[in-house]
Amino acid sequence: MPKSKKIDKKKDTVYIDVEDKDPVWLKDKGDHFYKRNDYHSALNAYSKALEFDKEFLMGRLNRATTWLRVRCFENAVEDLNDIETFIMNLKEDERDNDDFYQRMLARTFLRRGAGYAWLSKFDLAVENLTEAQKYKNVFNERELIEISNDVDRIKVRQKSLSLKTDGDLQFANSNLDEAAELYRECLEIDPLNEYVLANMGLIYLMKQDHAQCIEYSTKSLEILNGFLDDTKSFQKDHRLEVKILMRRGKSYEALGESEKAKQDLDQALLLEPQNGEAKVIQKRVQDKLDVQAFDELNKQAVEYQKQLNWAGALEYYDKCIKLQTSRSKGLTIDTIAIYVNKIACLLSLEKFDKVVSECNDTLRLIRNHRNRFEEKQTVEEKKRLLQMEIRVSVRRGNALAKLNRVSEAVQEYERALKMDPANEGIKRDLETLKKGN
Repeated sequence: MPKSKKIDKKKDTVYIDVEDKDPVWLKDKGDHFYKRNDYHSALNAYSKALEFDKEFLMGRLNRATTWLRVRCFENAVEDLNDIETFIMNLKEDERDNDDFYQRMLARTFLRRGAGYAWLSKFDLAVENLTEAQKYKNVFNERELIEISNDVDRIKVRQKSLSLKTDGDLQFANSNLDEAAELYRECLEIDPLNEYVLANMGLIYLMKQDHAQCIEYSTKSLEILNGFLDDTKSFQKDHRLEVKILMRRGKSYEALGESEKAKQDLDQALLLEPQNGEAKVIQKRVQDKLDVQAFDELNKQAVEYQKQLNWAGALEYYDKCIKLQTSRSKGLTIDTIAIYVNKIACLLSLEKFDKVVSECNDTLRLIRNHRNRFEEKQTVEEKKRLLQMEIRVSVRRGNALAKLNRVSEAVQEYERALKMDPANEGIKRDLETLKKGN
């Protein structure tokens, strides 16, 4: 029987769990998985049931329903076509006088209408849903009203997409204002048309009206994310969503909202990992975020230093260095300045051994930077680098003196004085060291 077929237990299959070959049991198992939103397992159970009974209509209907949930609309339509074909091939009396077949046909038309709607085959969707409405003995009044509303919504979408096609033509010809006007007419008819909202976002991006781009793109994404939200992970084609995320991300970037831009670009790359343009923009935005973070950390460190909170300043200078290292941005004068300021904090905290070690490292960084970039440096950059080198040498000399390594300290002050012969402070400190020695 197509309604259900069971497998009888036989002696030669006693070692096999008969339930594994019972279509009704397998269908019930599929129903259990479906209710728990485990759609892959449900599909496996329904498919297994149909292996043993290809005419098991309830199993096929439930599989079609599950195909719809996981957005495999063509598969759903195929199963539903098979159900209709089987029932329509029955004798007319058997088909029309059996409530089971009438219920099956009603639900087949209803689900197939939904499948065709998702596939944008609107005429077929309306045709099937209209056919489903005829089964008043199957659907209650509320369900019939919902079906009628669905038909109206599909007709609205169909009409709005016709206008959208005209708008797309204007857009293709670079007539942005004319395209926008047609898209607005579409939205008057169908305010929830995600495609039209997305196109409006694109037009505003091209016009550099970033606030409007964000507004329309957000509306479009909200609609997309609302579609079968619990099965969003089954969506295979993410092109539209990726495009909208990138448009909104670009607008956020243009408005200086780098954090929001990065969130959109991260999501776009999660959906489409090989998108080259998204990778380039994401890197650019991340660089901006890193610069912002560096500036904020450095600002806090300088503020602590002004307050003579040397430990707090040291902590934030270390955070700056860690951030720069993680960025792998290479050696810059700004990075060297952080090391120089860090040394000042260590000196104030009387961590003299650490000062000497950090000074050695920083002097090496200065020499490396000068060797690599001297030809490209401006006069101002060369002057700044020299001043930092002088300060490091003086601080190293100071720490060495505190450690009673006076001869080394003298040498360091002499080196600093050689770089800045007119510096009276260095002269006085050097003279004091020599007298004390």
